[in-house]
Amino acid sequence: MDKKQTIAVIHEVVEGDRKIAREAVADGVRQAQDQWVESNLIVEALALEIIKISRSNLSENAIAAHLRAIAISLESNKNLH
Repeated sequence: MDKKQTIAVIHEVVEGDRKIAREAVADGVRQAQDQWVESNLIVEALALEIIKISRSNLSENAIAAHLRAIAISLESNKNLH
């Protein structure tokens, strides 16, 4: 396998993992909504999980960068719902 093929396979694996992760999170959010959990509590729980996962895998600067990216995304997409 050459370098281009290797990169393509890695990309496919990452995309597959991303899809699995998003589906799992979406399922969890739907479960919480089905139990009438308030949306702000769901958001708080998601943020805490992001921080927990980030702390186990990333530096403090990388965590801050991820959280800033989320904030920027939220500010730039105010009319999502």
